Amino acid sequence: MQKLERSTFDQAMEASVLNALSEEKRSALYEIHEVWTLSRNEEVFKSHQEGKRLFVVSKGCFKLFLKNGKVKTLKTGQLFGEVAALTENERLGSATGGDDISQVITFEKSKLETQGLIPSDSNPSLLRLLFQNTVNYLHELLDNSTETLIQRGEDEQLEFKEGGHNPNIIKSIAAFLNTQGGTLLIGVNDAGEVIGVPDYSNQAADKYDQDFQNLIREKLGTDAMPFVHFCHSCFEGKGVYRIDVVPSDRPIYAFTGKGTSGESFFIRSGSTNQQLGFGAALHYIARRFPAELLRVND
Repeated sequence: MQKLERSTFDQAMEASVLNALSEEKRSALYEIHEVWTLSRNEEVFKSHQEGKRLFVVSKGCFKLFLKNGKVKTLKTGQLFGEVAALTENERLGSATGGDDISQVITFEKSKLETQGLIPSDSNPSLLRLLFQNTVNYLHELLDNSTETLIQRGEDEQLEFKEGGHNPNIIKSIAAFLNTQGGTLLIGVNDAGEVIGVPDYSNQAADKYDQDFQNLIREKLGTDAMPFVHFCHSCFEGKGVYRIDVVPSDRPIYAFTGKGTSGESFFIRSGSTNQQLGFGAALHYIARRFPAELLRVND
């Protein structure tokens, strides 16, 4: 278990909201802290995972991909992961390393409880109960649960797929990446009925996740990886795979194996995926990704 020197730890704490704690409590935090070193795009946590840790950036930066499509850059001293760590809610987004080398100080929830730094689930304080109530209210306002999405039905940012090996999944992901982001629910038919994925289990889902990541690298390229996030759950007694896609910061081309280069450019239009020809794609990219043209010219 890697730890920081106390002076380095204190510097990170001074830049964070935790600096308001007493010296005694900061010392208690130091005793239980761990430090993780991550490379660019290496995952800290996924959306929908249970929160068992909170984090403070100590070096470099991190990217937080929220489920509403927004991306936040977190720099030295910034705290993140606290909502899920202090409540029973799932992660509201996913986080990855943002630099070639980034470091984050992490505190395990159970150790924070043992040290009396936060109230435990079995012995909640009034503050914790009020905080949980507030978070539940915010979740209701911004509910993006699988159940809510199924009830909403397909639209520009939501698509249902019956099976996980549908070749159009790549086209849908590419279209979401190039437009406003969105979510794919696998195991739900066009009518919004949960039919489930075959042979669902945690082990099968983990295998699908690995195969899916390899497919993204092969068909969309490594640039797409940080913006596509997979999770799974049992819904109505049936397994559902969920793929959340946040908007990319550069155009993403899908390798379809057709044409001279084999690359196609898709956008989302209503509840369908639209392939653009060369001229239309160039015009769209100039409006949607103006920085890309400058990068190419450099």
